[in-house]
Amino acid sequence: MAADPLLGTWPREHLMAKGLKVTGLIELRKKMRRLARKFPKEFKDQVRASTINVDRNAKRFTPVDTGRLRSSIRHEFSDGGLTGEVTANTNYAAFVELGTSKQDPQPFLDPAFRLEVSRFEDQLIDRIIEMLRRA
Repeated sequence: MAADPLLGTWPREHLMAKGLKVTGLIELRKKMRRLARKFPKEFKDQVRASTINVDRNAKRFTPVDTGRLRSSIRHEFSDGGLTGEVTANTNYAAFVELGTSKQDPQPFLDPAFRLEVSRFEDQLIDRIIEMLRRA
């Protein structure tokens, strides 16, 4: 399971039994790509900060039994630093996040992502304004 701070979230109404379907994010993706081209350093810095925040918060929100799920949460960067990904690497992470017919969901990635995505654009704009002030 992954939460991409730029491209995806997992709205409950779009979840499917065999996977996750992300909808309505094409415009956001285009907007973020335009900003990345115009302000590459600031954008990469914000992707890094936001990805680390999602990782940190997902670990805070993870229900703990043995600690294995929490310790499996990792983040990595790709696309030259333009994309950050947070993953939970256990065979049962999806069952905890989404629930099953016998277990209620205990989301940890989705709330961590939603918390950060609401701040991403504002913090990116603050970084760009600060860069322009220094120029």
